[in-house]
Parts: sequence; structure tokens; C-alpha cells
Amino acid sequence: MVAERYDVVVAGGGPAGSAASTTLAQRGYRVALFERERFPRFHIGESLLPGLWELWASLGVTQRLDDMGFPLKQGVNFSLPKVDHDIAFRTDEFPEYFPRPYAFHVDRARFDQTLLNHARHVGVEVYEGWSVEEVHFDGSRASGFTVKADDGTTHRVAASAGTASSPGACRGANPIRRSTSWHTSRTSAGRTCRSRRKGM
Repeated sequence: MVAERYDVVVAGGGPAGSAASTTLAQRGYRVALFERERFPRFHIGESLLPGLWELWASLGVTQRLDDMGFPLKQGVNFSLPKVDHDIAFRTDEFPEYFPRPYAFHVDRARFDQTLLNHARHVGVEVYEGWSVEEVHFDGSRASGFTVKADDGTTHRVAASAGTASSPGACRGANPIRRSTSWHTSRTSAGRTCRSRRKGM
């Protein structure tokens, strides 16, 4: 049963939401994550880079990803305007810059579910099939969500430390920019969900 108050509430169970939730739970925060879909689900964005190894290690998912058998990815091609050829960057030629000079080309359905399940494993309360209907503010600070369960019931959940949102996670809400700190609902991309409160 969803509680009325957490330290942090997170909208969106994709890689950003799962990683943020896992990191906060590892640091002792009580975290709830609300994801409107049920995993596994299809998603675009399969190509990853080796700069992620340090993050995966901090989350504790490195061995899990190793065991999933994804194809290795040892570089990237850049296609630039007004340039008649691709620029290839092979990360395996620069092993001194990365913990491992390769990454993976992932199946996002499996990859995302692995990260979300790991968030559960470290103590995040995960609610799949729950949509974020509204973001509540206390002044300029995002202080909680109104969420809707898959049975149609709505609940208001508050966060004492703050909220976070993955891009596009709020139903019917457009991402907006805020020049504020993470606890005012800024996403990893510097965007928030627009509140439907009066006067906004």
C-alpha cells in the first residue's frame, strides 16, 4: 500500500528514474517510484557508451549487466552536417580513459527492467501502472505528487526531501526548465513536470 509520505518520490522508472532511486535508497532515504507502464516494455535508445561503467559500479549492477549477454560496443560513429564522411571514435583505442573500453548495445526492455528490479532490491518502493497526475509545490519547491493507480484510484504522496522526474514521466505535462537544485523536481536533463496548480 502506498504511503502518504516518503523522503523522495520519483516519477518514471526508466534508467534515469531507477538510477536516481537506487542511489538515494543506498544513502538511506525512503524512496517511492511511480511508473505508468508495466515492465518489460519496448523503448528506443539501445546504444550505450563506456562512460557509464562508473555509474553502473556505484549502483551495483555491473555483474548483472555482464551476465545478460548484450553485444559489445567498442566505438561510435558521428555524422556531422556539411561533412561527407562519418567520424569514427573507437573507445577500444583509448583504454586509459575508461574502466572498460567498451559498452553494450542493449535490449532496452531487458536493460530497463534489470535497473528497475535492482532499485526494488535495494529498498525502493516501486509502483508500476501508476501515473503521476499532478506535481504539488510548496512555494517554489516541489513537495509531492498526486498519483493514479491502475484501478483508477488517486492518492496524494508527499516528499520531505524532494521529488525527481524523468523526462515525459508526468501525464499531460510538458517539461519545463528550472534553474533550481535537484530537490525542486529537476530531472537529470534539467527539466521538470509542469504543475497544474492554480496560478501556474
